[in-house]
Amino acid sequence: MAKRTKDDVAKATGVTMQKLNEILDYIVGAVAAGDTVQLTGAFTVKPVEAAARTVRVPSTGETMTTKPKRVPRFSAGSDWKRVVAAGPKS
Repeated sequence: MAKRTKDDVAKATGVTMQKLNEILDYIVGAVAAGDTVQLTGAFTVKPVEAAARTVRVPSTGETMTTKPKRVPRFSAGSDWKRVVAAGPKS
């Protein structure tokens, strides 16, 4: 399984790195502003509230409580799920 980078995506699609970065910046900015970004069939990214939780510091064994925070949640769309489930093309 190969790891793909932004450079790989730009080269494979013919999109310039500047345009690719603009697209990603738009998606990140919209989610950071509290909006949901949905590319129908591909994916949805939305901000969700992660609750405070109790964690243990491994080095000391001390327990502490984290603060609640907003995190992005990614959900693959139906087309994406179908293609991945079918596996690689031969």
